[in-house]
Amino acid sequence: MMGLFAHALKEAVVGIRRNVLMSVIAASTVALCLFMLGSTILLSMNIQKVAGALEDQVEVAIYLKGDVQESRARQLMATLEGRDDVRGTRFVSRQEALERLRRQLGDQQGLLDGLAQMNPLPASIEVSLVWPERAGEVAAFAAGLPGVEEVVYARGVVERLLAITGLFRLGGFGLVLALAVATCFLVANTIRLTVFARRHQIAIMRLVGATDAFIRGPFTLEGVFLGLVGSTLAAIAVQQGYYRLVSAITATIPFLPLVPPGDELAGVLRLLVVAGTCIGALGSVIAVRRFLNVQGG
Repeated sequence: MMGLFAHALKEAVVGIRRNVLMSVIAASTVALCLFMLGSTILLSMNIQKVAGALEDQVEVAIYLKGDVQESRARQLMATLEGRDDVRGTRFVSRQEALERLRRQLGDQQGLLDGLAQMNPLPASIEVSLVWPERAGEVAAFAAGLPGVEEVVYARGVVERLLAITGLFRLGGFGLVLALAVATCFLVANTIRLTVFARRHQIAIMRLVGATDAFIRGPFTLEGVFLGLVGSTLAAIAVQQGYYRLVSAITATIPFLPLVPPGDELAGVLRLLVVAGTCIGALGSVIAVRRFLNVQGG
């Protein structure tokens, strides 16, 4: 078994040396296709992250009646937090609401000077959600609680936001899926071309009595090697490109939520290397098998 592997490895190296141009073309095709795939995956991941960040901003505001004390508000918060679709709650006192309004008015906050002793703003509870699409249900539930004056959430805005983020997610997934299929097809066919270019060598080996496994071995290892080299180059290019892109975007738009170049990026890079290696091997196996079937027929 080891002897067969050693022979296959030796022949694979010889085959690559004798067919340098085809090998370079195959590895370059693998690198280009997987670079595009990796970039698209990262784009999709960032679309998902931005969509999630936008959805996290969906809140339900519960305005309390004027006679509701903070202790009662805390009880309402506990009731709300008992729901599985509520991530958390925050109490906003009347004074804090006034301070917020002052900050929003900026240079015109002097308009509120007369309200220092008679604050007309109600206390409220801000509710963050686990699932933004359930904002209407949470609002309806909160409206029935004692001590609640009014419940507000931007229904139309929430519905449009969910529609847009859903479209982004679907588009990102579809793009990745389409490019993944195209990558598999292109890489496998490129590897098959390297095998087809040496069809006469395969025919001669078949004529002298070589077994199918003996013939397939070197070509399979060549496919593995070309896939590994191409995918490694793609992974390096994706990593360096993403580092630079994130740095540039963060410096320009620091508040934009992006996938950090950490574990998630490493996972994408590993996926590229494994995918490239497997597709290279599979392309070689299929190409040689088809040629051997033709020869055998």
